[in-house]
Amino acid sequence: MRLASWPLATRVTTSASSDIEPGCPGETVGNGGKTLFWEDVWAGQETLKNKYPDLFNLSLQKVSTIREMRDNQGWDLRFRRHLNDWEINRVAELLNTLEQYKDLTPNEDNLFWLPDKQGRFSVGSAYKTSQRSISQSSGVAGPGR
Repeated sequence: MRLASWPLATRVTTSASSDIEPGCPGETVGNGGKTLFWEDVWAGQETLKNKYPDLFNLSLQKVSTIREMRDNQGWDLRFRRHLNDWEINRVAELLNTLEQYKDLTPNEDNLFWLPDKQGRFSVGSAYKTSQRSISQSSGVAGPGR
């Protein structure tokens, strides 16, 4: 199933300093060419895969970038079968989420790293962040916890 009637998105933005704590990585989405639609955190505080697991399981585009998920008509969401009524409601929720992040730029996507609370970039803050991410995604505490 293809949903091409949604308005064309032209820019995705993330709030670099207000939503990300010091010492953590972040991403500024430009044209969406390097950001995975389902797997990367770009529309809110969690991945779309985690927020909409039912739609992710039905998607034919599990490893597509944001740019690949759009065409001149709008968002190009493809599913492996026709959707049930309750799934259509979930797609509407997803599209409402996407509407909040609709503006892409011609610029490349960029990663950035915010300094820690002392204003420094450090290997220690990178390690702590990676361990926090691993433990949150797997539900298992990392080393030293």
